[in-house]
This record gives sequence, C-alpha cells and structure tokens, in this order.
Amino acid sequence: MWRTFQHLCLVSILLAMAACQRETVLKYKDIQSLSVVELSGEGQQKIRISGLAFMSAMSVRRIATRSNGSSVTVLVFIGPAREGQSGSFSYDLIVPPTVRDVRFSEDQIVIWRRSANL
Repeated sequence: MWRTFQHLCLVSILLAMAACQRETVLKYKDIQSLSVVELSGEGQQKIRISGLAFMSAMSVRRIATRSNGSSVTVLVFIGPAREGQSGSFSYDLIVPPTVRDVRFSEDQIVIWRRSANL
C-alpha cells in the first residue's frame, strides 16, 4: 500500500512538472518594442522581427512560421523562464515572392506588407 502511494506521488509530481513546462504563443498585445526592419538581400526580400515579451516570468522557447496563401504568420512560443533564457527575440525571415504580408501570432496582426515597387 505504501509503495503504491509513493509511486502515485512520484507520478503526480512528474505530471505537474510537465504541465509547468508547456509552451504558449506570445500575443501581439504582450510585446514591448516590436521592431520590423527590412534587410538588404541579394535578390531576396528579408526582414528582421524583434521584440521583448512583456511577461517577466516567461522566456522565448522557439519561433516558427506558418504559410497561408499570400501571408506568413510568425509564432513566438514562450514558456516559464529558465536560467540562460530571456524574453527577447530576434528572427530573420526570408519573404518568398508570393507573400504579400507578414502577420504576428495567432492574433494575425499584420506587421509588414510588401511595397508595390518590389
């Protein structure tokens, strides 16, 4: 009986630790100092997206993109802060010729549009 209780406690602790490690997508409203800068490239349109998650207990884990027709959406995944990680991010994105705008987060906020002369 005692051994079963110990195993259940251990499993509960491990499940709780795993839940604390889950990631969430950073929302546009939770960014401080968002910057989108066009970079000069060799025949390619390239932009740098940077900012700071305005949540001191969270750090950036990874950045991903999703394509949807003529748009690309940038997703910044955050999770509980860990040693050596921060809430700041910088991401260089090569924008394919077929993409007209770049959006941020699941909010789909447009942060960059292709100009007519490109």
